Amino acid sequence: MGWRYPVSGTATCAAAVLLCAGMLAQAAPQAAVAHFGKPFALHEGQSATLGEHVRVTLSALMPVGTCPGGHSECVAVSPPQAQVEFAVDGVATPLVLRLFGASSNVERVGTWLVRVVDVQPVSFSRADVALGRASVSLLVAAAGE
Repeated sequence: MGWRYPVSGTATCAAAVLLCAGMLAQAAPQAAVAHFGKPFALHEGQSATLGEHVRVTLSALMPVGTCPGGHSECVAVSPPQAQVEFAVDGVATPLVLRLFGASSNVERVGTWLVRVVDVQPVSFSRADVALGRASVSLLVAAAGE
């Protein structure tokens, strides 16, 4: 029994579109589910959802000495930092959390406190970030907790 090929290119194009859509859906990073008051780890570009209304994305993880804002020359060497986007009901607030060893300063966003509680590895390079070896653990808690 021989194979039958569609006479029209429409069926072939439709099949290719469905295949590509399925592959893109699998490749798109899914947001991890995290909980308020409990640390959760993110790599650069990853997101986590907390409850129904909060989404946290690690936009960038910058090692020590990196020029902020992509400038080619720096006046001063910047400390390592985690750039985080904190979104409540779709309204995003960018945060810069300066890393001091394995933790960071605390930033307040509305009724929430956000901070880094761990960095792996503590002394990381841009290559560690690019290869997915560097991550931060964040803690998001209500301001009264």
